[in-house]
Amino acid sequence: IAQAALYSAVFQRWLAYTMVVDTGADYCVFPASVALDLGIAWRQCERHTASGIGGQQTLFFHRGLRLRLGSRELLVPVGFVERENLPPLLGRYRCVDAFDLRLYKFRTTFVTHSG
Repeated sequence: IAQAALYSAVFQRWLAYTMVVDTGADYCVFPASVALDLGIAWRQCERHTASGIGGQQTLFFHRGLRLRLGSRELLVPVGFVERENLPPLLGRYRCVDAFDLRLYKFRTTFVTHSG
């Protein structure tokens, strides 16, 4: 797991989330309620179908969300699903792949790429 923060246009501040580091996930994915907290309306999202361990579902894709991981701020594409029993997932594209990731003794470490 990792601690990340997302910028909320509704609350005008960063909101902290505990996220599952999912190296098999292409994108960061959140339950629908997070979109409400961030001030993101469905009309701002592209509708797609996604498949994963939980099966096939509709994904509402938003192309640019401000996410902070440690001291680094990223603009990442994210997906929202219409279910609440999914933990927030920290995916690869423009997020986890921006770091050297180390998983060791139940500790997740993100290091900025040196090259």
